[in-house]
Amino acid sequence: MNNCALKISSILRWNHNRSIIIDIKKIQSRIMSQTYQHSNYCNNHSINNSLNHDNKIINAIVVCGPSGSGKTTLLNLLFEHFKDKLKFSISHTTRKSRPNEVNGKSYYFVDRPTFEQMIANNEFVEYSQFSGNYYGTSIQELITNEKSGLLSVLDVDLRGVINLQKKDILKAKYIFVKPPSLQFLEMNLRNRGTENDDSISVRLKHAAEDLKQAETIHFDLILENFVLKNSFEKLRQFVQSELTRFNESHRHRE
Repeated sequence: MNNCALKISSILRWNHNRSIIIDIKKIQSRIMSQTYQHSNYCNNHSINNSLNHDNKIINAIVVCGPSGSGKTTLLNLLFEHFKDKLKFSISHTTRKSRPNEVNGKSYYFVDRPTFEQMIANNEFVEYSQFSGNYYGTSIQELITNEKSGLLSVLDVDLRGVINLQKKDILKAKYIFVKPPSLQFLEMNLRNRGTENDDSISVRLKHAAEDLKQAETIHFDLILENFVLKNSFEKLRQFVQSELTRFNESHRHRE
């Protein structure tokens, strides 16, 4: 019996009168399986086609800095200043959402099997694990921003920076927000009022390691964030220059 006959016979059965009865459940199962496989193929095919567009280049600004460095404050000011020109890249994560977080705005909250399937499908430009949870930047998120004429801004840790700098598809500028001292960092963490002593100690330890490692990584701009006003002005000028370049290159593609 050939493969076709085997497949047909597997979804047919005989009743006591030897009449053929179609096994609907098996058909539905087969259809669902084929649909899932086709969906995965289409997702990968769509991403690959998008990456083949415009010489596989996605523009971005990548910002990195230890917790308490003032990075989030600077980013908020940046998005306020450059409305409708920049787009924050929303990451996927497997961690549980917090009370003030909104799915699709703060993060894309997914379960672990979904995230791992996305890894298998090569859907991330970078991903890492922190405190037992996955975090990743979706290629499709960046492609959507690019096609909308918006410059993507990514907020990643040092491991993310290292991974991104290995990617040929990304044309990025890298910014490191550096606290003037660990004492300054500790003061900022305590002023938040959300960290206990143990948590602050862990964050300071990680920050010290990050500051040392950052010296070995290429950054296009290093901001020592002591006076917020001055730091933001340097950041604004840098991003304005990148936006000018991005808009010119985007016009040439149209």
